[in-house]
Amino acid sequence: MQKTLEQFFQLAPGFEAMHPMSATSPEECVAIFTQCFKSEQLQVQFNVPSYQAWVDEAEMRTTYEYHKRFLQHLQSGGVRGGRWVLKSPAHLNQIDTLLEVYPDARIVHTHRDPIKVCASIASLTAMLRGAGTDHIDLHEIGRQQLVWWAKLVNVALAQRKRFADRDDQFFDVKLREMVADPIDVVRRLYSQFGFELSDEVDVKMRHFMDRNPRDKHGSHTYMPEDFGIDPVRDREPFEEYIEHFGLQE
Repeated sequence: MQKTLEQFFQLAPGFEAMHPMSATSPEECVAIFTQCFKSEQLQVQFNVPSYQAWVDEAEMRTTYEYHKRFLQHLQSGGVRGGRWVLKSPAHLNQIDTLLEVYPDARIVHTHRDPIKVCASIASLTAMLRGAGTDHIDLHEIGRQQLVWWAKLVNVALAQRKRFADRDDQFFDVKLREMVADPIDVVRRLYSQFGFELSDEVDVKMRHFMDRNPRDKHGSHTYMPEDFGIDPVRDREPFEEYIEHFGLQE
């Protein structure tokens, strides 16, 4: 797997600065969802907007049930630990389905200025699509991200409001908080969910951060304007989400 990744890094130089990957590090749930052909991974790699529109409306319960069986399969092979820690933006508009299949899940809901999210993901998408084609329309990618993320964050907001009586299962954190003091964020997260943060884990986290500084693989630089994104003009669809979670700059 590591050899495959290194070959890909040659096709997409600079990708590791955007999204570090290795054969033995955690990766997103989209890799499992892709086996059900219901995954955002495909629309990031290829220009298939009609496919993504279909996925956004598709029934996902069976996909999450497959996801659960996949984890059980890994556990049956010897994976051990207190709990699974998973990550993916793909869960954003599927909070209700996630909680149907994993009713005791604890959800860390991360927040960032949506315009910056759209620009960042547009940059990532252009990099990935460029590994397979020379025909890249940056402004088209920007438009796709604006429409798609507006849909995701607003569905997520509606679902969060619907699950207001289960707030103890959610932990909201802004990106700027994580960047400023990640250890403090983890302490608050553990406290919210009633987990014990041992000294051993604290030391391991600090050691990991020392070995993996933010720009270890280079910096990810991009401008919204490169993708036709206007931070003022394109903010309106996100206003309710921004206000609800206090993301005003």
